[in-house]
Amino acid sequence: MGCAGSKNTDAVLEGGTQDGVGDAKKPTSHKDIKAEVKAPEPEPEPEPEPEPEPPAAPKACAAFRPSDADTCPELPTGWLKGQGDCKGESRTYFYCCGTGLSSWMKPDGAGKGAGDFICGTCGVLKSDHAVCEEWSPQADGLCNCGFPKDVHKPCGQYRVNVAAENFGDCKCGFPKDTHAAGAFSGGSKALKKQDSADVRAGFVQRVVVDCIRFELNMDPSAGFGMCTCGAKRADHTDAALAADNGPHALTKKTSAEVREAMAAKQDQIGTTVETQGAKAGRQYGIGNSIHTAAEEEAKIQAAINARAGGAEKAAALNEFNEMMKDATA
Repeated sequence: MGCAGSKNTDAVLEGGTQDGVGDAKKPTSHKDIKAEVKAPEPEPEPEPEPEPEPPAAPKACAAFRPSDADTCPELPTGWLKGQGDCKGESRTYFYCCGTGLSSWMKPDGAGKGAGDFICGTCGVLKSDHAVCEEWSPQADGLCNCGFPKDVHKPCGQYRVNVAAENFGDCKCGFPKDTHAAGAFSGGSKALKKQDSADVRAGFVQRVVVDCIRFELNMDPSAGFGMCTCGAKRADHTDAALAADNGPHALTKKTSAEVREAMAAKQDQIGTTVETQGAKAGRQYGIGNSIHTAAEEEAKIQAAINARAGGAEKAAALNEFNEMMKDATA
């Protein structure tokens, strides 16, 4: 039985059916398991990093100064080469300042052969620099822009240079006859013909007073630099300003001439005081010397009396002088 049982058991394993169990599945093999597992898809390769743009072509400066740099005669006309940064590394690039183009690739075309001068300031060809409008010579005989005079042209607005070596030369350095007709007319700086009335209107008119001699007014209430006539110093003529500052020659005068001069001076002082509207009691002076006109006159009279030996002697002397004056008349 045991063997039979053994046989039956084996039959079930081989046939897959026993006692109505005929739909049992066959065990899966290793080959079948491997077929059911899908292989992983390969990862896509990363896109290459785009190449950076080359440096921009440099621009020409305003003053060309030649240098000994290589003019790249193997490149087409107008093209030069330089070093630029490309992903952290130095790389040669090519540029043309005339067109503003730059490239990592060498440009096509035949080489220029004869090299042009390169500016030592900006690294641009001489042919890409511009000639300035006005000739301005420097110590090296060239213009401020770096070009000789023969490549310049006269300016468009003639302006005479009074310090020029040749009479009539313009400030641009060219003679008058080399300028075009438009350089002498038109534009905002063109000469305008004016009549005498317009010319006079452009001058500053100076008002001059009739005072014949400037005398400084010492009155503290008067403005600084005012004359005793009431006008400013600047309003006087040159003759009036020089009248009080000129040399004063000493001359011998008689008593009659002195009296006449004093009388005229007194009249002038009175006229000046009346013109200014001053009063006899008005104070004038500086610091401790402030006093009135009446006090000044009394002080002068007291000095005369003291010199004459008293008021009575002064009066007698004055009377005697008057008698002598009448006798000689």
